[in-house]
Amino acid sequence: MGYSSFPADFASNPNLDGVVISYKYFGSIGTVASPYNKGRTTTQEVGHWLNLYHIWGNSSSSSCSVDDLVTDTPNQYSYNFSCPNFPTTDACTASSPGIMFMNYMDYTDDACMNMFTNGQITRMRALFDSSNGIRRQILELADYIITPPVISGGNPICSSNSQNYVVSGAPSGFYWDVNSFLSIYGSNTNSTVNLNVANSISNGDGMVCIKSSSGVILAKKYVWVGPPIISSISGPTYFQAGYNSQTYYANFSGGQPSLYNTSDYEWLLNHDIYDIYSYGYYANAYFYNASSYYLSVRAQNTCGWGSKANLIVFAYDYSPSPPYPNPTSDVLNVELGQSSSSKSQGESITYDIRLYDGQGNLLRQTSSKGGTVQFSVSNLPDGIYYLHIYDGVNSKPEMQQIVVEH
Repeated sequence: MGYSSFPADFASNPNLDGVVISYKYFGSIGTVASPYNKGRTTTQEVGHWLNLYHIWGNSSSSSCSVDDLVTDTPNQYSYNFSCPNFPTTDACTASSPGIMFMNYMDYTDDACMNMFTNGQITRMRALFDSSNGIRRQILELADYIITPPVISGGNPICSSNSQNYVVSGAPSGFYWDVNSFLSIYGSNTNSTVNLNVANSISNGDGMVCIKSSSGVILAKKYVWVGPPIISSISGPTYFQAGYNSQTYYANFSGGQPSLYNTSDYEWLLNHDIYDIYSYGYYANAYFYNASSYYLSVRAQNTCGWGSKANLIVFAYDYSPSPPYPNPTSDVLNVELGQSSSSKSQGESITYDIRLYDGQGNLLRQTSSKGGTVQFSVSNLPDGIYYLHIYDGVNSKPEMQQIVVEH
C-alpha cells in the first residue's frame, strides 16, 4: 500500500527520504476503492515520516511491553483491521475506553480513522520546532541534497601508499568520515584529506563520505582497498577429453569489481600457461588427455596480485568401438568404456544408448554405466538405422550408422 522513511534514516540516506504510496490507495477518487478510499494510507505513512510508530509499538510481534513512545496513547497488544465497535479492549488495555483503534497509526479501515493524539502531534512538531530537529535539516541542507558535494581521488588504495581525496561543493562545517577499512591521516575538516588502509586490513570495500555538521551524509564514494579478490572459478568440472575447449570464468568476491582497477589476470593449468588461453576474466582451456587437472586464476591491480582461486576438473576418455556386427541381422553389440581417472575419483558415467530409424522414430533405448550393451534387431525390417550414444555430460551424442540385413 505504501511505505516511508523515518527521520533517523535521513542522516545516512538523505536522497531516499520521503513517502511512497501506491496509486491504488492514494487519495479519495480515481482508482481507489473502499475500504482504503479516504487517503488514510498517506496520512499514516506521513506519520511515520514524522517519527510516529504504529500505535501498538515498533514491533512486528504482539506484546504489551512494546510501546509507541507516546504517553497519551493507550497500550495496545496488536493491530486492528476493519472497524471495531467502541469501546474495544484487549489484554494490554482491559477497561473502557479501551484501545485507540480510530488512530491514524492503526490498520483499521479509512472510514474508521479520525485522530492523532496531542502527544503524537507534539512528537511530530518537535522535528521542526527544535533547533536540532531532523526535519529542519531538510531546509538547511536542501541545496546540498539536490546537488551533492563531489568527491574525487585515486582508486584502489594500497597498504603501501596513501591517497589524497578532494571534495568540492561541501557546506561549511562539513567533515570527512570513512568505514572500518580506511583511516584518515591528519585533519578531517579540510577540503583535501589523506586516506590510508586501516590496520589489519588486507583488502575489501572502502567507503569515504562527506557529512554535514549535524552528521547527515551528503556524498559518499566507494573505493577498493588492496589487491582484487577472486573467490571461485565457474565452469565444467567433468567432461570428455579431446580437442574442444572448455570456458571458465573468474568470480569476484566483495565490493564492486569495477572498482578493482584490475590490470592483469594469470590463468594456469597444472601450474603452467600451456593449453590455456586468457581473455581477462575468462579463459579457454584444452584437456587433450584423460586425467585430473588443476586450474587456477588470480588478478592484479596497482596494489599487487590477489590470492588464487582454484578448481579441480576431470577429463575422461571415451572412444567407443564401432558397434558390431555391422551389418547385423540378430543382435547389435555396443562397447562402452570409462577412463581410469574418472573411476579413481569415485565417479561413473551413465550412458544413454538409443536406436532410431530413418524417420527419427525411437526404436530401442537403454542406459548403462559401461561394458557391452546388446540390442535385438531380429524383428526390425531391413534398412539403415542410427545409433546415438549420450555420455551424460556432452550435449551432442556419438552417432553410428547401422545396417540391418536378414
